Order: sequence, then structure tokens, then C-alpha cells
Amino acid sequence: MDEQYYDILAKVAAYLTVLSKLTKEERIKSVTATYAIDYNKLLELFLKAYPNKKDYVPPKVEMDSSTGMMTQVFANYSEIHTYAEQIKNLLEAIDLNNTP
Repeated sequence: MDEQYYDILAKVAAYLTVLSKLTKEERIKSVTATYAIDYNKLLELFLKAYPNKKDYVPPKVEMDSSTGMMTQVFANYSEIHTYAEQIKNLLEAIDLNNTP
């Protein structure tokens, strides 16, 4: 369990490092589909490692590719920053000595 914890924490830290450097104009832009898929994977990894936290995690980023054109993503970089911060805070609250 410790290895997963540190792997997820490292991924969250990378998000927070990059997102904190964005300008105000960049933060309000919709995230790319690739970025949304990667965030959703992070969320999936967290939930797989800590299923008992499912009621506390931020939402999955919704996407729509039904237009046949570019995939529409329903989140901006500021929202992803908030979600990553929430995951980081959940991780920090986990007691590795008492985690099943």
C-alpha cells in the first residue's frame, strides 16, 4: 500500500506544480482531452488504492466525443487544480500505519 500511496502522491504533486504556474488566462481554458484522461486515470488509481474514500473524492472529468470532431471536455485547468489539491489533502490524511 505504501508504494501506491507514494506513486499517487507523486502524480498529484506533478499536477499541482504545473497547474500552479499557469496564468489566470490559462487557468480558465478547457483542459485537453489528453489531460482529462490522465486526471481521470489518477482518480481511478486513487479509488483503487483507497475505495473507502469514494464519498470524498472530487468528480471525474466528463467528456463528449459524440460530435465526431474534437472531444469536448467539461472542465478547466482551475478545476483540475482544485481536484488535485483535494486528492493531495485526502492522501495527507491517510495514516499509512493503519491503512488496510
